[in-house]
Amino acid sequence: MKTAEDKRKISVQMWAPLLQKFNELCSKACLNRDAYFDLVLAHEAPMLLSELAGRQNSAAARKYVKRCLLELQDLRPVSFSLRRSTAEAVDQACDEANVWRDVFVNRVAYLLVVRTSSLESQWDIEFKHYRDEIFEDGWEIKRLLLGPRLIGIADFLSDDPFAGIRAVLRAAYPDTEGALHLQPLGMPGAAREQRGLAGFSTYLEDEFVPGTESNAEQARMVEMLLETLREEGAERSDDTAVRKPSKAKRSKGSSRRVGA
Repeated sequence: MKTAEDKRKISVQMWAPLLQKFNELCSKACLNRDAYFDLVLAHEAPMLLSELAGRQNSAAARKYVKRCLLELQDLRPVSFSLRRSTAEAVDQACDEANVWRDVFVNRVAYLLVVRTSSLESQWDIEFKHYRDEIFEDGWEIKRLLLGPRLIGIADFLSDDPFAGIRAVLRAAYPDTEGALHLQPLGMPGAAREQRGLAGFSTYLEDEFVPGTESNAEQARMVEMLLETLREEGAERSDDTAVRKPSKAKRSKGSSRRVGA
């Protein structure tokens, strides 16, 4: 028998438009919001650690992503009543990944409500090209269609909530092995007005974190590449300029011969 001691509230700041959409869709789906989010977080907390595979955000990356989330400004405090085991799993995963818990919670909620078209533009993927992979991994969908409806719904709610997204990532970018939580969101490292939802990124390499040595080295490499391209472009322009007078001389000489 469950008691009040089996539950624990966690309080986070959520982006207001996301919170509104999350509440609306849970209500529309006839779901108890906290109970469903408990199932999802219980699945995603260990997946975060599994997909990061020992990786951990640097102190600079954690601070930067937190700042990106806070810069969204329109944040609202919200509490979720979770099973104690789920709340502890979330805390442990975020501690080991060195990511602010609010970032992880916002990210998971966002992935539950976002349209695939938004992910396509951020990850350069077209989901329609991977329908076979999605359906092949979507055993819960088959049970929902073919089995008793309530059993199918129960299985569907308990399974991987992002199985389809992970299937597409595995197919489109095999080197990722479908590691969803390694994929950044928004445009980390860009100017503030261009970052989008970078504050929903659970893992970020330092090369995307302004002020780090890795980021400075990346900038130097990009500048070297651009300089090389500029030099090659200038050389091609010089070659073209040298060849043009030669063509003019031949043309002029040819005119004289024709007129002779």
